[in-house]
Amino acid sequence: MSRFLSTIAICCLALAAVPAHAETTASETEKAPAATLFDLPVGTQLEYTTSGSLQVEGPQSINRSGEIKSVYTVLNVAGDIRTIFADSKNLTPDEQQAGNPVAGLAKFNFQLDGAGAIQSRVAGLAQEVFPGWGPKIDFYQFPEAGKGKIQPPAAPTPERLPVNVTVTEKDGLKTYDIQPGEPEKKDESMKPNVFRGKFVYSTKDHALKSAQWTAEYYVPTESGLTGTVRFMFDTKLDSLKVLAAADLEKIQKDVAAGVAATSKLESGQGAEEAATEYLKQFPEGTFAAILKEVVKSLTIARKMGENSKNAQEGKPAPSFTAKTIDGETVSLADLKGKIVLLDFWATWCGPCVAKVPELVKIYEEFKDKGFTIIGISADRDEKALRDFIKKKEMPWKQIFEPNMTEDTVLFKYGVGQFPTVMLIDREGTIRLVGGFTTDLESAIRDLLEDKK
Repeated sequence: MSRFLSTIAICCLALAAVPAHAETTASETEKAPAATLFDLPVGTQLEYTTSGSLQVEGPQSINRSGEIKSVYTVLNVAGDIRTIFADSKNLTPDEQQAGNPVAGLAKFNFQLDGAGAIQSRVAGLAQEVFPGWGPKIDFYQFPEAGKGKIQPPAAPTPERLPVNVTVTEKDGLKTYDIQPGEPEKKDESMKPNVFRGKFVYSTKDHALKSAQWTAEYYVPTESGLTGTVRFMFDTKLDSLKVLAAADLEKIQKDVAAGVAATSKLESGQGAEEAATEYLKQFPEGTFAAILKEVVKSLTIARKMGENSKNAQEGKPAPSFTAKTIDGETVSLADLKGKIVLLDFWATWCGPCVAKVPELVKIYEEFKDKGFTIIGISADRDEKALRDFIKKKEMPWKQIFEPNMTEDTVLFKYGVGQFPTVMLIDREGTIRLVGGFTTDLESAIRDLLEDKK
C-alpha cells in the first residue's frame, strides 16, 4: 500500500482510535491546563452539532461531509475523573451507510479528566460516525498562549504541529485563536502540515461553546507528487443542562444495561439473549435501535443456517420467484427441464470477479443446449453492478439483493459465502454445490448428456 493510501486508511480509522486511546497531550511546551477545565457535575448533559468535512486530493480522491449530533451525559464523578456517555449519530450518512438503520451510530462510555484528557473508553459501541470524529473534538485540551506544538483534534498522523496561540477573555468566554507556526525544519519539496482554528470556551459552564478549525496534511505519493488530506470541523454547543435525579437514574440504568448487552456482541456469547433482555426492560431505550437490528440479524443468520442444510447436493432446489435487475420476473419453476446454474456473487468479491470469464465461456458454449445461468448479486450499489455487468458482457439474468431479508434468494438458499455456485438438473434437484475451484464445465456436460 502506498504512503498516500495508508494515510487515507488512517483517516478512516480515526474514530476507533480517538475514544479508545489513552491520554493525549495538547502541547509539548505548555504546562498542564487547570484541573477545573471540564468541571462538570454529575447529571450534566451537553448537546453538540458538528459539521465535518474530509477532503483527500491525490491519486485517490475523497470528498465527504456530514453533520454529527452528539449528546454527552456525565454519569459519574470520582475525584478528577468523569465517566461520560456519548450518544452520537451522523445525520447525513454516505452511500455505504444508507439503508442501514444503525450505521453512523456510536454509543459508548469514556473517561475524561478535568484537564480534558481522554483516559480510556470504558465500554459500548464505537462505530465510525465520521472520519476523524471523536469526543476529543468536543472536549479539547486547550493550549496556553504563545508558541508551541499541538496535535489537532483529528489527524492522520501523531505529528504535533507548530502553532501560535492567542487567548482573549470577555464576558465569561475564553477565545483561543490558533494559527500555524513556523516549522522547525523546512523541506522545500514539501508543504508544511498546518493547523488553524478558533475555539471558544465558557468559563461559566466549563464547556466548549464553539469551534471552527482546519487541519491540512501534505503526503508524498509514489509518483513523487503531493497529496492533501484536509479535515474541517465546525462545532456548536446547542444546549447544556443538569438532569433531574430521576432522569439521571433512568439514563444510568439504561446505559449500564445497554453497555452490558453490547459487550456480548464482541464476545459472541449470549448476544441474542442479552439483546432480547435489554429490549424487554428498555423497549424505547438508548440502545434499542441497535439491539433490535442485532436480534433481527442473528435470527436471519440462524434461519439461514437451517436453510443452507436444505440446499445441498441431492435435495430439491428451494423454489423462488424474484425480479431481475432489469425488472423481469424469473421463477425457478419456469425453468424446469433446463440445467440451471445459480451463481451467488458480488463485484466486491475478488474470486467472484476472477470466475466471470469462465462463466461467460460456459454460458456461450451451452446456452443453446438447454442450459442457463441466473446470477444472484449481494452488491449494495446497483449502478456499480450494472456497469460491471455491461463491461464484462454478462448476458444472463441477474437478481440484485442488496439487503438480506427472508424473501431473498440468498436467504432461501442460506448463502453467506461468495462465490457459491449451485448446479440444478432438469428435475429441479441440486446436483452440485461449489465455489471458485469447482470444475463446472464437465459437470454441466454430464447433466446435459443425462449422465448420473
